[in-house]
Amino acid sequence: MANRGPLIRLDQVTKRYPGGGVGPLSLEVGERTTVALVGPSGSGKSTVLRLLVGLLSPDTGHVFVAGQPMRADTAASLRLRIGYLIQEGGLFPHLSARDNACIVARTLGWPSERVEARLSELAELARLPRSLLDRFPARLSGGERQRVALMRALFLDPDVILLDEPLGALDALVRTRLQDELRQMFHALAKTAIFVTHDLAEAAFIADEIAVMGAGVIVERGSVESIVLHPGSELTASLLAAHRPLAGRA
Repeated sequence: MANRGPLIRLDQVTKRYPGGGVGPLSLEVGERTTVALVGPSGSGKSTVLRLLVGLLSPDTGHVFVAGQPMRADTAASLRLRIGYLIQEGGLFPHLSARDNACIVARTLGWPSERVEARLSELAELARLPRSLLDRFPARLSGGERQRVALMRALFLDPDVILLDEPLGALDALVRTRLQDELRQMFHALAKTAIFVTHDLAEAAFIADEIAVMGAGVIVERGSVESIVLHPGSELTASLLAAHRPLAGRA
């Protein structure tokens, strides 16, 4: 399918709050593209995702999803087209993995047969054994909880996936394995995705493009190869210098 233009767009958006904020910031991401937002803590990466999902309203500028403006009267319907995975998963501790994954679908009145079919499909995609679906989050490992959170984000087959440092709290071995699986999943699903991380090596491995953020604005954006081989800002160069040599993407 040909790219029909940006699926998500921020147009000269600003959002200010005590001690920080973003903007003015413009960002477009087309269909079937994974963009990593990379930058130091406090650069505004998570704020961008909250603006895109309608949890924050811009002070100035406009947010669009699939050509529609994100506003108070459109946010509920547009959120159904967005899968959002927050830091550390955000599972409800009193619900089983099964109920966490399908909570929105059940709220929308999906029949049980459809829910179970989607659970099976996503458990296989996320490589979560079905035997774990009846466990509560406290009885799951960190990696298992992230898989359930990813299933929840994907349950309604959204057009857009937003991931806010989903691997940041995991140990190195689990993180490496999930990096591999996320990369494979993004290619298989062919979705539009924005992946927030402070780890440039992780961004280079998973994403198609990298947008480097600093002090609430996008300092530069480009393909993984151009950003890594020809950094165009001091911030990008310092982020590269802070990591070990990046692994090959082949």
